[in-house]
Amino acid sequence: KIIIIKNISIYHSLGITILLGITRKKFIKELSIKNDSSSRIGGTISSCIFGMMQGVQIFRVHDVNEINQSIKVFKEFIK
Repeated sequence: KIIIIKNISIYHSLGITILLGITRKKFIKELSIKNDSSSRIGGTISSCIFGMMQGVQIFRVHDVNEINQSIKVFKEFIK
């Protein structure tokens, strides 16, 4: 699972829109070990930002406002 996400940019060669359903996934628990939480919002945010940096256009998430906020703040930092 993590290998697919780490290499998600290779799918751009297919010429299609990439959607990433990343929210609250088990791999976040496996990576964060004892820092896991029920919402896994931290892992979801970092995964979305990574996906955005790899050109993912659409994210399927539960915490829409929090993800939008994190993306807006991140974009300001990289300006």
